[in-house]
Amino acid sequence: MGDGTTGAGTRHRLTLRNGALTHREAAASPRTPAGLTVTLAKVQLLGLLVGQSVEELDIETKGDPALLARLLGYRTKPDQLFPIVTP
Repeated sequence: MGDGTTGAGTRHRLTLRNGALTHREAAASPRTPAGLTVTLAKVQLLGLLVGQSVEELDIETKGDPALLARLLGYRTKPDQLFPIVTP
C-alpha cells in the first residue's frame, strides 16, 4: 500500500471533445492555457467522482468553475447489476 504521495506535484490535462474524454500528463508550461485549473489531492478527486461538491472538499480552482460543473454533469450513476463477467 502506498503512502498517498504518488503523483504529487504532477500536472494532468483532460480534454472533452466529441463525447470523448482524453487524459495526458501535461507539461509544466502548456502551449495553450486551460479553461480551468483544479488543484486537488487524490482523496478530493475521489470525493468529486462520488458526488461531493467543490466547496465541501475545499478544492482550489483557477479559471471558469462552470467547466468543472459541466464536466461533472456528465456523470451517470453506475448500473449495479451490469454483468462485468458473463458465462
